[in-house]
Amino acid sequence: MLAAGFDDYLSKPVNIAKMESMLIKYLPEEKVRLNVPQAEEPLESEEGDVLPPQIFAVEGIDPFVGIDCCGNPEDYMDAVTVFSMSVEKKAADIERAYREKDLKNFIILVHSLKSTSRIIVATKLSELAFELEMAGKAGDTKNLYELTPRLLETYRKLSAPLREIVNAWEEKS
Repeated sequence: MLAAGFDDYLSKPVNIAKMESMLIKYLPEEKVRLNVPQAEEPLESEEGDVLPPQIFAVEGIDPFVGIDCCGNPEDYMDAVTVFSMSVEKKAADIERAYREKDLKNFIILVHSLKSTSRIIVATKLSELAFELEMAGKAGDTKNLYELTPRLLETYRKLSAPLREIVNAWEEKS
């Protein structure tokens, strides 16, 4: 792959703007058509004006970085919507795997949570999920016992405010 020129990479969470730039860089010039706004088209307003204002008060998430990762406010809010819709079920799944000592599924579930939390830039939650993933892989039951309740509390605490934000977003759209 290196001999063929595959020497770039993107780390997760993928920044859409960086991915787009990389694709443009490697695609043949004649295959690329850039969508440049025409002079008469209004430019998009600042992200802070587009997003529901409540999102900036949610402890533990960073909407500006989330927009940067997702590419635009609409895609970021799509990610927040999907995330908020799955909190209760996924938290229950993690709790069940933990309670039943199903380490294999527990690791898969917290790995998934780590990734989805990074997309909406819920950094604290993502870091806790990462710690639990590593503890699970190492068989570190002490950390599993200590951190899982904290992870579940942090995760579930996002449910109500995110649901409120999603509702405000849907009313506005």
